[in-house]
Amino acid sequence: MKRILFRTCTAAAAAFALALSLAACGGDDDSPKARKEARADFKKDAEKICTKAVADIKKLPEELGPDPSQAQIAKILDKVGDGFLAEVAALRKLDPPKAQEKAVEEWLDAFAAAAEETKKKGAKLLDNGAASPYAKPDELARKLGIDGCLSSAS
Repeated sequence: MKRILFRTCTAAAAAFALALSLAACGGDDDSPKARKEARADFKKDAEKICTKAVADIKKLPEELGPDPSQAQIAKILDKVGDGFLAEVAALRKLDPPKAQEKAVEEWLDAFAAAAEETKKKGAKLLDNGAASPYAKPDELARKLGIDGCLSSAS
């Protein structure tokens, strides 16, 4: 009898401990403090990705000589587009705050479209009067408060 009571109590205690641990870590904390921390964590993680990508992209012009041809410039801009697409892929792996999911998705979609345009248009983007394909993603990044991911940071 004692053994059955002991097993029952042990099982109940284990179930209670498990329930407490799941309650402590399982639910979304929707408090203002938790939302602020989630935004700060996302911003920090995103800017870390962007900083590394920008550092890699900034090295690309070193491949050009003092008087590069249009073909060489186009090749570098293709690599810039690839670099930005890799950056977008890395950013998509992050878990944005719930309240910002749609805004982050819109930003990353615009960023990917700008990178594709960079690859497609190449040196034509450097023509006088050519609009930057990064205006929209920069605006969206600013709204999210992720200034470290602006194209001007590169």
